[in-house]
Amino acid sequence: MTANTNILISVVIPMSGGILGVMIGAMLTAWFQRRQAQLHQKQDVLRRLMGNRMYLTGAFIQSGVTTSPDGEPFRSLNEIMVVYRQHPEVMCALKQYQKSKYQAKDIVPLTKVMAKACQIREFESQDLVLTPFAPPSGPNKQ
Repeated sequence: MTANTNILISVVIPMSGGILGVMIGAMLTAWFQRRQAQLHQKQDVLRRLMGNRMYLTGAFIQSGVTTSPDGEPFRSLNEIMVVYRQHPEVMCALKQYQKSKYQAKDIVPLTKVMAKACQIREFESQDLVLTPFAPPSGPNKQ
């Protein structure tokens, strides 16, 4: 063997393998972190929608109060178009919810497909989704 061949075998090939391994590891880490960030965004939108669903159902609608001071839940509904854009089932359910003129019963299919896209087990009770925890006497009453 020549000196050049020895250098190739003993230095260049191991260094190339090490560099390639680091690059593959960095790409996998970036992919995983991006995927986790997207999942977190989806879960955040669903959490805020469910946390403010009392403005879409029950006594709040009847009293004319339809949003919280910070614009929820309609802010979350608007964010669905961006955060869930790669989930056709969610987009279809959102369109159906909009066509229904925001009927309380029609939020259930939307929240179910959103939960599925978030890798959350589906909500088991339609009644639980439709009956949010809210003050028993309605908004801003003692």
